[in-house]
Amino acid sequence: PQVDGQITEIFVKSGDTIKAGAPVMQIDPLKQEAAVSGQEAARAAQVANVQLAQTQYDRVKQLYDTGVIARMILDQTQAALDNAKEQLKNLDQQLSAQQVQLRYYKVVAPVDGIIGDIPVRVGDRITPSSLLTTMDRPGNLELYVNVPIEHSRELKMGQRVQLLDTNGAVLAESRVDFIAPQVSSDTQSILAKATFDNSSGS
Repeated sequence: PQVDGQITEIFVKSGDTIKAGAPVMQIDPLKQEAAVSGQEAARAAQVANVQLAQTQYDRVKQLYDTGVIARMILDQTQAALDNAKEQLKNLDQQLSAQQVQLRYYKVVAPVDGIIGDIPVRVGDRITPSSLLTTMDRPGNLELYVNVPIEHSRELKMGQRVQLLDTNGAVLAESRVDFIAPQVSSDTQSILAKATFDNSSGS
């Protein structure tokens, strides 16, 4: 997260496949919404001030053009108008920043992927250092096979490897692309690896 707050909704569960930009969690936005509303009200008041300053300037300019008032009064009115416009510009920038901040209260997926573990729950208070969840992107999967030492002579680079389901049907095929140079003393086996394409996420 990029803000502090309390989680009010979690839109996903572990294992869900989601698209980039899809909502993942909602952090309570009430305080920030109030800040945005306050900025909008301040901006509306300043718009009225700019309109008033513009009207006053237009009147003074007409009087100056006819020679009724001194240049100093026109300059003062111009300065008041410029100041009102500058204040409005500053309020616009502050409002824009507050609106950007408000968007951070809805956490969205940065990329397409699969939701991993979600260690937080609704009601938890989080900070920008909190881990909300993880995301995996479909890609290659690496299979680790611990081959008993008595079968080590049968193990060869490029050897065919089949991945089976619980019924014995072949899900995918690959080849051994790594064989550990040493026997594991813990398991008395040799580690072999095979890489399977999983770009479809199946």
